[in-house]
Amino acid sequence: MSAKNLQGKDYWRSINQLADSPEFRKYIENEFPEGLGEPNTLSRRNFMALMGASMALGGLLGGCRRPVEKIIPFVAPPEEIIPGVANHYATTMPLSNSAYGLIVESHEGRPTKIEGNPDHPSTLGMSNVFLQASILGLYDPDRSKTILRDGNQVQWTEFVEFWKERFDYFSRIKGEGLAVISEPFSSPTLARLTDQFKRKFPKAKWIAYEPVGDENVFQGSESHPGNL
Repeated sequence: MSAKNLQGKDYWRSINQLADSPEFRKYIENEFPEGLGEPNTLSRRNFMALMGASMALGGLLGGCRRPVEKIIPFVAPPEEIIPGVANHYATTMPLSNSAYGLIVESHEGRPTKIEGNPDHPSTLGMSNVFLQASILGLYDPDRSKTILRDGNQVQWTEFVEFWKERFDYFSRIKGEGLAVISEPFSSPTLARLTDQFKRKFPKAKWIAYEPVGDENVFQGSESHPGNL
């Protein structure tokens, strides 16, 4: 019960140890003294309350996880796509009222880098901040991925049904009260579709708008043509 030092002397931790009383022996033999380590017995009600709280917490943590997205390889991969080897494509990007020739680097079908096309007269191999930043727009998490109606997501079939109901009505009144808002464009195809829309609905409005545009430059040129 006592401890000896190097000189062989005995040392006791307390007077109770020296007296070697039954209470001290009981205290030493008990690994967890009363009130410190003995588990408290749970009633059935407390046990059910504890389990319910654990399940609720587990459901809350599980519901806060990001959705699982599985990447599935090609069953029949295209011949031109080789993992780890980039493909380069020549394309044209409309921006405001201009179009720019680009070379787009792509990995496994995902565009990763944009540069100017050296053979296109609009870029001659160069680019600007807008062209470089356009690649981020493809992966922008805030980019709209679905059709919205009054701020709520709807399916494409719902829009088709909605437009079928309104098409005859707007055709009779030649599109009065109908408006389309789009970004400024220089696409010949979109210009042709816009002309078809205006011929079908002559009283409708097609508005091309962007937050940062050249409208002030155009209005200034029209207001002071002599300064050109």
